[in-house]
Amino acid sequence: MKRSVRRGFGRLPTGSARGSAKAAECLNRSDNSKGDEIAANFLYEIHSRCWSPVAVTLNRLQDENMSATLRPSTFVTLVLAAAGAVQAMPAEKRAACSKYLIIDTRGTGEAQGPSAGFRTMNQRIFSSVSGGSEYDTVYPADYSQNSASGTQDIVNKVKSTLASNPSTCFILEGYSQGASATVNALSQLTGANFNAVKGVILIGDPQHKPNLACNVDGNGGKTTAAASGISYYGNGGIPSNWVSKSLDICISGDGVCDRSSGYGITAQHLQYPNNANVQSMGANFAIKALQG
Repeated sequence: MKRSVRRGFGRLPTGSARGSAKAAECLNRSDNSKGDEIAANFLYEIHSRCWSPVAVTLNRLQDENMSATLRPSTFVTLVLAAAGAVQAMPAEKRAACSKYLIIDTRGTGEAQGPSAGFRTMNQRIFSSVSGGSEYDTVYPADYSQNSASGTQDIVNKVKSTLASNPSTCFILEGYSQGASATVNALSQLTGANFNAVKGVILIGDPQHKPNLACNVDGNGGKTTAAASGISYYGNGGIPSNWVSKSLDICISGDGVCDRSSGYGITAQHLQYPNNANVQSMGANFAIKALQG
C-alpha cells in the first residue's frame, strides 16, 4: 500500500555541512504537496535545480524501484547522506590552463635554443603542470644587442598560437638581452593576448625598472628592488599593467640589472642558471600563475 506524502518533509535544518545544507535547501524550496509523485518527480527536481551529484545518487535508488516505498524520513536521510558523501570527496586539482606554452628568450651569446637561465626552472614547471610545451625565441642574441627581431618573434608567436588555439596560456621568460626583448614585447600584447599571458619571468634584466612590486633579488628579498638596469634611464621597463603578472629577478652585484653595483656583465650576471633560489622562485611563480 502506498503512503500519501503530504507534508512529510517539513522544514529541514540548514546549519550542518554545506552539502547537507544545500540538499536541505532544495527540499525546503519544493512543493510539499506532491503526494505519491514526490519520489519520482522530486528526484528530477533536485537534478535540474540543485546539486546534480546528489541527484545522481538518488536516481540510482529510483532505478532500483526503491523510491516509491521510501518513507519521508528515510528519503531525507538518503538525500543528506548523499550530499555529505559528495562533500567529503576530494576535488581533483586541475591546472587553470589545460594547455600552455613557455616562450623562452635566451641571453647574449647563447646558442639558438633553450636558455641555460631557465632550464632547471622549466623542468620543474613541466613536471608540476601538465599540458605544457616550450618555444625558443628565434633571434640572433649577438653582441650588437639589437633584440628587435626577438621582440617581434615573441609577439608573432603569441598571436599566431592564439589564432589556432584560443585557449592556450603563456609564460614569457627572458634572460639578459632576452629579458629586454621580452619587456619590449609586452606593450604590443593587448586584449586577448594580454589575458593569455599568465606570467613573465625576467632574470638579469637590462631594463630593470626601480621600485616595482615585482622586483626581487636572488633570495626573494628587496635588496635590488630600487636598482636601475643598464638600459633603463627613465623610459621603458615593465609596463604598469604587467607588474602584477611579472617577476623581475636581479641578483645583488649583477651589473646588467643593477648598474650601481658594477656596470655590465659581472660574475653575478652569470649565476642565474645555477642559483637554486632563483630556479625555485621562478618555477613556483609560473606554477601558481598557471594553476590560477
